Amino acid sequence: MINLNYQSSDTSLLPSDFQLEDYKKIARDSKKRFLQFCFSNAEIPDQGFKIHISATQINYQVILDEVFDLCKSNLIDFKYISNREQLLDNLAGKDDLWASGKFITIYPSSLDDFKKVIVKLYENNVLKVQDGIAIFSDRRYRDSNVIFRQLQE
Repeated sequence: MINLNYQSSDTSLLPSDFQLEDYKKIARDSKKRFLQFCFSNAEIPDQGFKIHISATQINYQVILDEVFDLCKSNLIDFKYISNREQLLDNLAGKDDLWASGKFITIYPSSLDDFKKVIVKLYENNVLKVQDGIAIFSDRRYRDSNVIFRQLQE
């Protein structure tokens, strides 16, 4: 990710509660597909514990808002597909099979944080009732329709 190469024309999806102070925590990938919030100020690893969040073409904003609030309040880094058209293509299965459904990627900093974050997501009353598309490269977390886990070594 590169820092603060944010352009509104590349980003048509923002959390509803996006504040001016949050702008300071933004990073972009070079292809400008993802918007990343770096709340922890730590470098995001290429490998490690990842939580993927899926959505549908109907509920992606609700899911983004819930994840944003949780990650911001707990200083957890995450990225998401920030262009609406690219997201809709992803959710329609037009992306590579291994990328389809991966709307949001959350980067817990340790195994302990991974366990705490995934439980908080699972216990979130709004996320509990949401639907998402399956992420074939990951394992579904319990009976959640939107939370998937990827453990890499």
